[in-house]
Amino acid sequence: MRVSNLTIQKTLLSDLHTNLSRMLEMQTQMASGKKHSRPSDAPADVAREMSLETSLVENVQYTRNLDSAQAWLANTDTAFDQMTSVVQRIRELTIYAGDGALEDAEVDAIATEISELQEEMRNIANYSVEGRYLLGGTKVCQQPFYRDASGKVCYRGGDEHMEFEIDKGVVGKVSFTGREVFPEDYTRYTLKSVEVPLDFEWTGRDEILQIKVGDRAVKVHIPETWKDDNLDGTPGATDFNRFRDPSESQGLTLDDIAELINESMSMGDVSRIVDVSVVKDAERGVQQLVFASRTGEPVQVTGWPETDLVDMKQGVSGKSVENVPLWTVAVAGTITVRVEGGESVAVSPRLPIQGVDEPRRAPRLGSGIEMAIGAFGLAEGDVDIKARWCVHRLI
Repeated sequence: MRVSNLTIQKTLLSDLHTNLSRMLEMQTQMASGKKHSRPSDAPADVAREMSLETSLVENVQYTRNLDSAQAWLANTDTAFDQMTSVVQRIRELTIYAGDGALEDAEVDAIATEISELQEEMRNIANYSVEGRYLLGGTKVCQQPFYRDASGKVCYRGGDEHMEFEIDKGVVGKVSFTGREVFPEDYTRYTLKSVEVPLDFEWTGRDEILQIKVGDRAVKVHIPETWKDDNLDGTPGATDFNRFRDPSESQGLTLDDIAELINESMSMGDVSRIVDVSVVKDAERGVQQLVFASRTGEPVQVTGWPETDLVDMKQGVSGKSVENVPLWTVAVAGTITVRVEGGESVAVSPRLPIQGVDEPRRAPRLGSGIEMAIGAFGLAEGDVDIKARWCVHRLI
């Protein structure tokens, strides 16, 4: 087949134009930093690129929203802490004012301070950050709390919450309205325990109390109290023996329990949701615990035995025979101890017996049982052995 010169020339020029077009396209991409200059260049790729670019812009805005929400909540928490301090001071003054021995001048001074604290509370409720009032709902540009002509504190904020979109389709409320913090119709729920005598002491084992107010719950550990010491002034075999003996248990009064609950923070801050107090009726000789909600929501209290107990030896006292000799022997002998479920063990008291109270401990009797023997008395010729014993169970 014969190819003319004209055909060769046209083919060469076409290839040159194609290469020049491709080079121009690449130069344009290099200059602009974009692969496509028009959607028609690659519709599918351009659509995906535009979607990714939109996502990047949205993520930047979500990050800003999240930072703003965290700042808003942090400043709100600061304002609430300040309010709590003011309320606590008002509570202290109110209790102090109930003292009938105060003079009129002292009562007037308390009233003046409470009035000043009320104004301080109003100023805290008008807490603002960057010109936006935290407790005004969506009306963030004006003070939510003000005094009218009569001096009464009024609320003019909104009833809706500030919201921030922190992810696609995820919106979080980050503000409180003034009416949520200071409701017009406030109901305080209380829960009272059963009545007990004024001299009541709780001597149970370790307990866990769960206090629930609304959807918030905290736990309190009520510990068993005991003291391995000489509590009655009379030396005995149970003193300093590292066992929890019945006579060494120490009870908790209702006042002790109320103070323990109010100050508990190990499993949640109790003071944020309830106040616990003891109400005493001297005429009837009874008292009871009172749990009062601090959030206007019902209170629920449940309890159960503590299961994560530290291993501790439990003592069970036997019959005391200090004043009656068990037997009289002329020579050294043995005492055989038999415990149900354990092994029989022979105990040899030391002779001669010296001193008034010289306790000895026998070897372990099996099944986790130990025995302590106190030997008393010394007679010339014969030995009177008075055994006061206590069997201890290892738990």
